[in-house]
Formats: sequence, structure tokens, C-alpha cells
Amino acid sequence: MASTIDLAGQVALVTGGGTGLGHVAGRALAEAGATVVIAGRRAEVLENAAAAIGAEAMVADVTEPAGVDALFAGIDEKHGRLDLLVNDA
Repeated sequence: MASTIDLAGQVALVTGGGTGLGHVAGRALAEAGATVVIAGRRAEVLENAAAAIGAEAMVADVTEPAGVDALFAGIDEKHGRLDLLVNDA
């Protein structure tokens, strides 16, 4: 039996969302209706992945506290909240 998840109106962040499992997770969240932000360190990779799945790209190094702070501040500024987090980085 197939299940359908409706994430319309939800804001999701996927770290490491430019490639591999993070990219797949971002695509699945977008297909479920979420507004998806993918984050990573390589701008070109992120921009290509975001365009492919209908997500937003935010360059961030989540290995550094300042990078995490800037990422969450950017999401809060643009969307006002974060509902889902997939930490794939």
C-alpha cells in the first residue's frame, strides 16, 4: 500500500542536499509539497541541485558554528520558521 505525505506549508532544510542521499531527501520533501532549502559548501553544486528539484540553495559550512548560525538566521529571515531538518552533512 502506498502512502502519501502532505508537507504543504512546511519549511524543510536538508544539509548536504547538493548530492547523494541529501539530494534524494530534498527531492522527496519537495515532491511532498514542502518548501525545501538545501545547504552545503559548494555553490555551483547546490544551485544545480536546487534547480533540479525546485528548492532553494544556501551556501553554508555546518562544521562551523558561525555557518550554522548564519544558515538558520537566513531561513528565519526568509521563511520565519523551520519545520523539518534532515542533517545529511
